Amino acid sequence: MDSKPVKILIDVVYKYKTSIIIILILVMIPYIGACNSNHNNQDSKIGIIEQEDSSELTFANIEINLFTGEQIKLADLKGKVIVLNFWASWCPPCRWEMPYFEKAWKEYKDQDIVFIGISQDLDVNDAKEFAESTGVTYHLGLDPENRMSIELDVIELPTTVILDKYGKVERRFTKSIGEKLLNRILNQVIREQDNE
Repeated sequence: MDSKPVKILIDVVYKYKTSIIIILILVMIPYIGACNSNHNNQDSKIGIIEQEDSSELTFANIEINLFTGEQIKLADLKGKVIVLNFWASWCPPCRWEMPYFEKAWKEYKDQDIVFIGISQDLDVNDAKEFAESTGVTYHLGLDPENRMSIELDVIELPTTVILDKYGKVERRFTKSIGEKLLNRILNQVIREQDNE
């Protein structure tokens, strides 16, 4: 077997290794989508999936362990609109959208809307530190067995799921949500709930 082509290939790789690495990185960027960053344009529809769904979350035994040490049972929230935001401390778009959720929570909390941020962090301390750094005051916690994440098919962060007062998935967003879009959707959900 002739080793000359192998030597040539090795020489090319050594000579152009920086260029090859840059090309590989550029090729990989579109495929790294676990935590996106479409937050440059607040309400851009690019990358946001808005979907109405009639599936029902099984409320019976799902509990969320809040960072305050309390627990929230979703069954106790029936009759209220629930905004579930799945996030992680290592996700820049999650950090970007949290102030919008905080502002909306303060605006809508007297209208039977509950906001719950659910950390997908493996380290609880990372999640708590992140939560403190954002200044968020709505409910934040963990889904210890990832039951909600599995049932709601959360595979990308951030993901926001809005449940109607009956526990049915009203809207679902993957990617970050801007302030205007969040307010528009919440107003629409409130109107729909009031008309029932």
